Amino acid sequence: MVDFDFFGASDVGKERETNQDQFLIAQLHKFMRVERSSIEFGNCEIGGEPMGTLMFVADGIGGGPAGDIASRMAIEEICRFVLNSMHWLHLDDPSPPKSFVNDLITAIDRSHQVVRKNAQNHAERAGMGTTLTLAYIVWPNLYVVHVGDSRCYHLHQDKLIRITTDQTIGQSLYDQGILKSDQVENSRFGHVLWSCIGATDDPTAVIYQRELTLGDVVLLCSDGVTKYLSDDQLNGLMSSSLSCSEICDTVIKRCNDAGGSDNISIVMTRCLGPK
Repeated sequence: MVDFDFFGASDVGKERETNQDQFLIAQLHKFMRVERSSIEFGNCEIGGEPMGTLMFVADGIGGGPAGDIASRMAIEEICRFVLNSMHWLHLDDPSPPKSFVNDLITAIDRSHQVVRKNAQNHAERAGMGTTLTLAYIVWPNLYVVHVGDSRCYHLHQDKLIRITTDQTIGQSLYDQGILKSDQVENSRFGHVLWSCIGATDDPTAVIYQRELTLGDVVLLCSDGVTKYLSDDQLNGLMSSSLSCSEICDTVIKRCNDAGGSDNISIVMTRCLGPK
């Protein structure tokens, strides 16, 4: 078993009245509750070893409380699906079965339908939606499910890899060679999503897989972070000796000091070593 340092934080920023971001870190366990037995158990619940870790960042859109509702509902629905319907991986699985990959796509679709239906039933929530970036760690494998522009980064041997690609019109224009990299952020299309949960017709969920080693760091964040901190700046923080909690606090402070025009959310973990 491998030990991890986890932390997550979210801040409203300096200009928004409400925080529409959501984050979550959870360890998955299997357990059974003993109702009656001739054996004397020390506890009525018997737990197994951790089955994996889930990390989420979701950035709601839609104005007022609607974005907050969309991001919360999306995460809640995926958690329900993971617990009740998903095929779990095991530490000794050599590769993910097709059913597991299909389950990840189904989880996104289920959350999309729940958010869409809620918006249709409440006129004041029309158009609400959310980005969603999910990291599922089953050591030594990292699976990332991505919709929108909340990012996932992987630090390996002091080299930072941006795993996800922003699903924005600005990024698409860059990919086509129409915009240069330094023009994307300031473009009026820079943060215009072409895919998200709820607000668009059909979200495009992209799944990534990477292998982790001891010392690696995984970070998820909303665009309230990447609006102010470059990949090089994040690399410097993630490569430092700071704890995950110290890095998260530093990121939020730097973003607010630079303007804090958006909600700021960050979740991360460092793979420490054997327990």
